[in-house]
Amino acid sequence: QTVANMAKFYSALATDGKNAKPFLVNRPPERKQILSLSPNEFSRIRAGLAGVVSERGTAGGSRIEGLLIAGKTGTAQNPPNPDHAWFVGFAPADNPTILVAVFLEFGQHGWSAARVASRIMGFYTGKLPAEVAVTE
Repeated sequence: QTVANMAKFYSALATDGKNAKPFLVNRPPERKQILSLSPNEFSRIRAGLAGVVSERGTAGGSRIEGLLIAGKTGTAQNPPNPDHAWFVGFAPADNPTILVAVFLEFGQHGWSAARVASRIMGFYTGKLPAEVAVTE
């Protein structure tokens, strides 16, 4: 899977099965239904993804007060070199306005990519000032 494909898939999870074509400018995305799950199934998946960025989740260190983030960490093995790290997530988890996919070459652990993604989401949503988003 590519990071772009993962971003499309998580976009669909965040919005009841409708993915958006990724873009780099601020405009409303065009959405197309690609997943057919019940509202309850989408809700349960999003709750599980929010658990990843909870105190006990693999990305618990990426929590931002006042911003519920949902996502998934990952590690891509890269023998004999250090592993690559990735994270795909969206926020706020209950009404997403942003989806971020981060891939860190040789990042070793998915939580390191989650920290980068959460800072981007925090800045975008106004939950983190720029100074904090960049320096912490």
